[in-house]
Amino acid sequence: MTQLGRVAAAALVAALWDGEPQRRGGRSAGRAVFVGAVVGTLGRVAARRGARLVRQRLKGAAEERAERITPQRRQAPASDDAMTRSEEELMVRTVRRQSGRVRLRKYVVTERVQRTISLRREEIRLEEVPPSTPPAGPVSEDAEPSGVEEIVLYKEVPVIEKRVVPAERVRVVKDTRTDEAHVAEEVRKERIRVERDGKR
Repeated sequence: MTQLGRVAAAALVAALWDGEPQRRGGRSAGRAVFVGAVVGTLGRVAARRGARLVRQRLKGAAEERAERITPQRRQAPASDDAMTRSEEELMVRTVRRQSGRVRLRKYVVTERVQRTISLRREEIRLEEVPPSTPPAGPVSEDAEPSGVEEIVLYKEVPVIEKRVVPAERVRVVKDTRTDEAHVAEEVRKERIRVERDGKR
């Protein structure tokens, strides 16, 4: 039974067992005073309880609204028994730098080239052919030649000529090659130990 119920029961018992005779105007004076005190007490108790309930409801509504709107802003309560430990983190990146220059330059080299070709030449040979008709008159054995016939002979000789012709085109093409590099460096890390004052 709550405090309000107990006060109401006490007031009822007192009103029933009051043996003082009533006056013509109503209840006895003692009963009236007691009932007034009880009613006043009940009012104060109800007022305090109502105010407490209102405060609790307002506080709960405010906490619920704050948790619903910004739940990420709530942090764990600070405590002197906690300590943050930090450490260095190794970060490796690459930087593009010039490694050299390449240019195209032509130069002349000399090499010996051999070719085998066929050369034709004219030669003479004597070919005796009997005449188709015998001579009409007598043939003299000591006849003189009537003249000299000259024949020109020809032959092929090599003639060397040179000309410049395009052989090929050469261009510079850059390719990207990936290698692996091993990097080693020292990093510092914090450690936490417990120290006790006095005897260990």
